[in-house]
Amino acid sequence: MTRILRHHRLAYVILALGFVLSLAAWYVAGVLTDRRAQVDFTIRTENTLGLIERRAQRYVDLLHGLQGLFGHDPSVSRNQFSRYVESLELKNRFPGVVSAQFIRRIRDGEREVYESGVQTDRTVNPDGYPAFAITPPGQRPEYWVIHYIEPMRGNEPAFGLDIRSRAEPLLAAERARDLGEPVATGVYRLVQDKDASLAMVVYLPVFEVSRTSRSADQRLNELAGFVSIVFRADDLFAQARPPDASTPGMQVYDVGATGTRPEPATVANRIFPADSSIALIPDNQVISRQINVAGRMWQVRFSDTGLASLPLLQALPLLALFASMLLTVLLYALLRTLSRSRLAAEQLAESATRELRDQLSFSRQLLEAIPNPVFFKDAKGRYIGCNQAFENYTQRPRSDYLGRTILEASRNESAKMHHTVESELLEKGGSQVYEMAVTRLTDGKHIDAIFNKATFVDASGRIAGLVGVIVDISERKALERTLSESNQTLRSIIEASPLGIIARDLDGVIRLWNPASEKLFGWKAEEVVGTARSIVPEEMRAEVNIMRKQVEQGMMLSLEETRRMRKDGVVLDVSLSVAPIKDAAGKSVGTMVLLADISRRKQAEAALRQSEAHLQLAMDAANMGSWFWDLENAYLSCSDGFGPLFGLPRATAFKDFAGFISIVHPDDRELIASAIRHAVKHALHFDTECRVVWPDASVHWLSVTGQVRRSASGRAEKMIGITADVTTRKEAEQRIAYLAHHDALTGLPNRLLLEDRIGQAIAHADRQGSRVAVLFIDLDQFKTINDSLGHQLGDQLLKLVAVRIQSCLREVDTVSRLGGDEFVIVIPDLTDIGDATTVAGKLLDLLSSNFHLQNHDLHISASIGISVYPADGDNTETLMRHADTAMYHAKESGRAQYQYFTSDMNVAAQQRMSLQVLLRRSLSVEGDFSLHYQPVFAARQEALVGFEVLLRWRNPAGVTLRPAEFISVAEDSGLIVPIGEWVIAEAFRTAARWQREGTPLRIAINVSAVQLRRKSFAEMVRSLLAETGADPRLIEMEITERVLVGGNEDAIHALRQIDALGIKLAIDDFGTGYSGLSYLKQFPIDTVKIDQSFVRDLTTDPDDEAIVRAIIAMSQSLKLAVVAEGVERIEQLERLRELGCDMVQGYYFSRPMPVSEADVYLRDNLAPRLRRNATGE
Repeated sequence: MTRILRHHRLAYVILALGFVLSLAAWYVAGVLTDRRAQVDFTIRTENTLGLIERRAQRYVDLLHGLQGLFGHDPSVSRNQFSRYVESLELKNRFPGVVSAQFIRRIRDGEREVYESGVQTDRTVNPDGYPAFAITPPGQRPEYWVIHYIEPMRGNEPAFGLDIRSRAEPLLAAERARDLGEPVATGVYRLVQDKDASLAMVVYLPVFEVSRTSRSADQRLNELAGFVSIVFRADDLFAQARPPDASTPGMQVYDVGATGTRPEPATVANRIFPADSSIALIPDNQVISRQINVAGRMWQVRFSDTGLASLPLLQALPLLALFASMLLTVLLYALLRTLSRSRLAAEQLAESATRELRDQLSFSRQLLEAIPNPVFFKDAKGRYIGCNQAFENYTQRPRSDYLGRTILEASRNESAKMHHTVESELLEKGGSQVYEMAVTRLTDGKHIDAIFNKATFVDASGRIAGLVGVIVDISERKALERTLSESNQTLRSIIEASPLGIIARDLDGVIRLWNPASEKLFGWKAEEVVGTARSIVPEEMRAEVNIMRKQVEQGMMLSLEETRRMRKDGVVLDVSLSVAPIKDAAGKSVGTMVLLADISRRKQAEAALRQSEAHLQLAMDAANMGSWFWDLENAYLSCSDGFGPLFGLPRATAFKDFAGFISIVHPDDRELIASAIRHAVKHALHFDTECRVVWPDASVHWLSVTGQVRRSASGRAEKMIGITADVTTRKEAEQRIAYLAHHDALTGLPNRLLLEDRIGQAIAHADRQGSRVAVLFIDLDQFKTINDSLGHQLGDQLLKLVAVRIQSCLREVDTVSRLGGDEFVIVIPDLTDIGDATTVAGKLLDLLSSNFHLQNHDLHISASIGISVYPADGDNTETLMRHADTAMYHAKESGRAQYQYFTSDMNVAAQQRMSLQVLLRRSLSVEGDFSLHYQPVFAARQEALVGFEVLLRWRNPAGVTLRPAEFISVAEDSGLIVPIGEWVIAEAFRTAARWQREGTPLRIAINVSAVQLRRKSFAEMVRSLLAETGADPRLIEMEITERVLVGGNEDAIHALRQIDALGIKLAIDDFGTGYSGLSYLKQFPIDTVKIDQSFVRDLTTDPDDEAIVRAIIAMSQSLKLAVVAEGVERIEQLERLRELGCDMVQGYYFSRPMPVSEADVYLRDNLAPRLRRNATGE
C-alpha cells in the first residue's frame, strides 16, 4: 500500500510540476506577445510614415519637372503644356493630384491684352475661351493668374483665378518666390471641387532669367510666375496607408510653416481624417512623428488601440500545448525515427515550394513586362488573370474581370462573338487568330485588334483553360485607310488631269496611261499598258535615252518645248517634265512623265509675233496711252489706255484740250500749256512731266511727249503724242534722294548729311563765337544681342535707340547713324561745355534702361566720346576722329561712360596703330614669331601627357612679348588669322615629328574666336593635317567660353567640323566667363581647363576650393577631362589630387620652353617610361 502511495505521490509531483511549468510558459508567452505587439505597432507606424513621405516627395518631384519645362523654354504654349501633363498620366501615377497648373504674372497694364490673347487662344480648344476673364474682378497692381490648368475638365472654376485674391495661396506663393523652393499651403476648400474636400496646393516659382542665385530685387523683378500642383489630402493618406486591417489608427495635423513655432494639434488644423466628429487620439495612446512637406510641418499621430497584448484566453492553448508535451516525452522514443523522416520530407517540400515560388514570381514579372494585353481564362471561360497592359487596354481594373466570363464583364455584341469563339475553342482545343473591331465601354473608343487565343491543358491532359494575346492594330488600320484614301485621291487627280501622265518601269514598259494621254496620242490605255510603246520620233530617241538614264539616276528634267508622235504618225509640239519613281528604300524603279500639248500656244506665239511686227510702230507711239489732237478742229482723241492714267475708266474720252488741262495739277498747268504752245509755234518736239490729281485726291506723275505735224504751207495741223505714268519712277527718285542723305533703317541722317551739318555748325560757330560738340556713341553688348537673338530683333533695337536719343535733343541738334551700332550727335551753338556733359549723362541713363522686345528684356549701355570745336579740331574729319578716339577710351575704361578727347588719347591710339604696323611687318620676317611649349602632367602619376603651345613675339626692338600684350590688336585688325594659321601649322609639324620619333604626345593649341568665325577655318585645319601628317587624335584646340556664348553660327559650325576631324576641344579659362552646363552639353567639348585664378589660392581660400571642387564634379558627371592651370606649389598639386583633378600644368613642373628645349625635356621625361614599358619593368 505504501509502494502504491509512493507511485501516486510521484504522479502527483509530476502533474504539479507540469502544471507549474505550463503556467510559467503561459506567462512568458504573454509577456513576449505584448512586446511583439508593441514592436509590430512601431514598425507599422514607421512604414506608414515612410509611405506618406515618399508619396509627398513624388508630388514635389513632379513640381520640379514642371519647373524644368518652363526653365528650358519660358514661352511654353498651352498645347505643349497640355501634352506634357497628359504624358505624366496623373491619374495612374500620381493618385490624389487634382491638377497641374502654370500661374502667370500679369501686370495691371497688360491685363486687357492678356485676356484678349487667352480668349482667342485656339491651340487646344478650337473655339478658344471667349468667356475668359481674370477673377475675381477688380483692378490690382498685378495679378497671379492660373493661366494653364490640366486637366481642364472639372477644374474650369479655377481657370483665370487670381491667387493673390486668396490669403492662403498668396502667402504660400510669396514664400516660394522668396525662398526659390517648393512651398505648400495649409489645407483649404478648392473653388473647383464640388465635394468641398480638403486639399493643398504646392507652389514653385518660375523666373524669366536663368541664374544660380538671386537677390531679393531680382526675385521680384524677374518673376514670370509659378508652377503648382493641387492634391486632395484624403487621397494622399488613403494611398499612403497599407490596406491592412491591423494598420494603426492615424491622424495628421498641419501645425504650421517650417521655421515657425508649431501649433498644438486640434480638430481645426487636422488634415486627416477630414471628419470633424472623430475625436483626437489621446496622448497616452499615441506615437507622434513630425515631417516637413514643401515648407509645411505635418504632425502624424498613430494610435496603438487594438494592438495591445493578447487576451488572457490565449493561455488555454498554451496550457494544452505544454500538457501535451508531457505525453510527447513518453512517446519520444517511438516517434523519433518518424520525426526524422518527416523532417527530411518537409525540407524537400520546402525546397520545391521555394523553387515554385521563384518560378511563379518570374512568370508574373515576365507577364507584366509583355507590352501587349494578355489574359487567362479557366475551362469555363472565366477570367483568372491578366497583365497591366490588359488593364490599360480595357481601361478597367482586373478586379472587374477576375472570376467572371466575358458576357458577365462586357455586355455588347463583340462580347457575344468572343464568347462563341472561346466556347468552341475550349471544347475542341487548339488555337485561333482573328481580327475584330471593338468599342471600348469606358470611353466609346473604336479599336481594331488581332486576337490570338490558344488552350492549355492540366497535368492529366484535359483542357484547363485558354490564354489570349491582343495586338492593337488601330494605328496600322488608320494608316491603311489613309493610304487607300490617298491612293484613291491620287488616281482621281490622274484621271481628271488635263496633262498626259505616263509611267514606265526601268525596262520602258508602260504601267500608267491616263485619259489625257489617250486623247493626246490616240492610243487607248489597254493598247499600250504592259507594252514598251514608244512615242518618241526616231530622230530624237538617242537624246531621250540619255535623258532617261539621267532621270533613273535621280535627276528631274523639264523641257519647255519638244516633240512626240501620235498613233496616226502626226508629230505634236509638247512640253514635258520627267521625274524618277522611287521605292521605299529611295531606289529608282521607273519614270513618271507629264506632257502638255502646246500646239495652240505655238500657233498663238506665231500669230503674236506677226501681230507685234504690224503693231510695233503704233506701240512705239502709244506706249501706255496715245493721243491725237486735231488743232484746226480742236478735237482730241485718246486711246483706251489714256483714261486710267488719270484715275478714270478706260472708256473715258477727252473731247478737247481744256478737259485734259483741268485734270493737271494747278501748279503744273502753265508748264504743260507753255510747252505745247512753244511746240506749236516753233514746230518742235516736246517732252515734259507734270502732276495730275486723281478723283481720289491722290497725285500722280505723267510723262507727256508729243510731235507737231504741219501742212504744206507750214501751218500746225495736228499733234500726236504718248503719255506714261512715271509716278513709281518719281517716287523712286525721291526715295533715292532721301536715302542718299539718310539711314535706311532708322531714318536718321547718314554720314554724308552729318558732315554737311557739322560744316554748317562750324561756320555758324565762327560767326557767333560759339562752340560745337560732337558726341560719338557706340552701343555696348549690341553684338551679343544681334548674334544670339537675330538681326531682325537687333534692327528693332537700333530703331528704339534712335528714338531715345532723339528724345533728349533739341530741334537744332543732329543725330546720325553711321552704321552698325554707331551714332553721332552734333550740338551746335554750345556756349557752356557743361551742356554737352548734361546731354551725355542723359543718354547714358536713357540707354541703360531696359528695352522690351519680343518677350525679351534687353540690357545695353553706351560708350560716348566727345570732341569740341575749336579746341579739339577745326574741321569735320578731325572732330569725328577725335570723338571716335575718346569713345574707344571710354570702352577701354569699363564702358557705360563718356570721355572727353585729350591729346594723351591720340598718343595711345598712335601706339596701338604702331603695334599693328609692327605685327604686320613681323609676319614677313622669319623668326619674329616663335612657339613655346609648357608640359602637361597627369595629376596622380605625375607622368608627362602633353604640351600646351604658347605664342611669343619678338618685336623689332628685340623685346619678347606674350600674347596678352598684342593679341587684342591682332584680333581687332584681323592679323590674328595669318598669325593663328602659322601657329597651327608649326604646332602640327612638331606633333608629326614627335610621332615619327616614337614620342607621340597631345598638343593643345589656343584658337581665337575671330579665327573660328571664318568659314574656311575647318578646311584650313584639314589641309594642314594632310600636309604635315599630324595625327588629329593627338591635337587639342582650346577655345574660350565667349566663343560658345556668342552664338555665332559660323564659329559653332567650325567647332562641329573640327570635332568631326577627330581633334579634341577644350574650354580654356573655365569659370571666368559665361559658364553654363547647357553649353557643355550642346557642343562637342572634351576637356575643361580651370583658370589659374582659382588655383592660385586653392589651399587658403575656401571659395576658390569650392569653385574648383564644383567644376571637377560637374566635369566628371559629364565625362569631361579636367586640367588645372597655374600649379606652382606642392600643396596645390596635392589638393588637386584629392579633389580628383585629371591633369595639371604650371611653374611647379616647368615654365614654357622653346621647341629645342621641349625636345630634350620630352626625351628626359618620356623616353625612360617608354623603355620601362617595353622591357616590362
